[in-house]
Amino acid sequence: MAEEKERVGRIRKGNLRGGFTTIQNSLINDLTLSPEARALMIYLLSKPEDWELQVNDVRRLLGVTDKPCGRNKGYRVIRELRDRAYLVMCENLNNGHYAGVTYYIFHEPHPNPDSVRKAHEKGGNGLDFNDENPLPENQEAEHSPRAQNRDTDNSPCPPFPYPQNGHATNKRDIQNTDPPLPPKRRTKHRRNGSETSGAKPPPLAGVIADPWGKEWITHRINVLLRGREQAPSKPTRFLEQMINRGGEAGEKARFEHEAKTCWPTIAAMDAAAVNDGRGWRVPEKLFEAGALDDFRSTAIDSPEFQEWQDEHRRRGWPELPIPRTAQRVWLPASGLAALNLRNAQGEQAA
Repeated sequence: MAEEKERVGRIRKGNLRGGFTTIQNSLINDLTLSPEARALMIYLLSKPEDWELQVNDVRRLLGVTDKPCGRNKGYRVIRELRDRAYLVMCENLNNGHYAGVTYYIFHEPHPNPDSVRKAHEKGGNGLDFNDENPLPENQEAEHSPRAQNRDTDNSPCPPFPYPQNGHATNKRDIQNTDPPLPPKRRTKHRRNGSETSGAKPPPLAGVIADPWGKEWITHRINVLLRGREQAPSKPTRFLEQMINRGGEAGEKARFEHEAKTCWPTIAAMDAAAVNDGRGWRVPEKLFEAGALDDFRSTAIDSPEFQEWQDEHRRRGWPELPIPRTAQRVWLPASGLAALNLRNAQGEQAA
């Protein structure tokens, strides 16, 4: 008996009437990307030059009707594109300090993401690179669609001239303005309903502080001064044996383990800054005049910065995270004495 063939439908395409974006078939057919990542890429490529993206835009895109996806999922999809080199994240600097990020978006994985970062650090255009790979077959258009063919009516920015490089778009500034809540403020809700079922969550308190900024550093210090958030987790068997052997290596292993596991808020705060260039929500009072100590710009390779790292290790605290590109951070002008002064105050502003 002949094998029965499954009936399939034929595809008929309608005519284009404007408001469209040219997308490479290789991106649409890239099965190494999740469907969410491909959807986000198409969304980003449809936007005009220098369009500012907030994480809530990603959440709405990947959600269902009026239910956006989780914040962590939004950043996970962004990281997926970054890991596959469709997206290259570069830190912006202002007098050596961290000043946000620029995301360069490419129609296909970039062969050398480091060259994009180096060009950005030197103030050049990270999109200028020589691509020896030809366009895939069945690509009739040499260039991207004209700006007037784009649907920019609802965009916060006016139309911009589209780049002439058919392999890459111009840079997009993705403003990371909505970081995840600290672990203590996360709550779980049962699927079968709860007292808050159907109610809108209360507005988040506080203001987003830029990573390694004055308010960010102050909040991080104050969280550490309040003491451990939780007991250290059980170490691995290898680490436990090393700790039990004692000595300098054992003490170092114990301090490092406790620093990583006793302050989950600090761990999440540092990871958001280093991995995603995200700020953190801090008490609004920290932004009021006179709320902060005097600060001075400090190079990360200076003896003063090393003193702060040594003091963190001495207290069993997680060390200050190192920016990917920025060479300077803000630290209290009074030096380590600021820890003793603020120790009695705690974080009254919180």
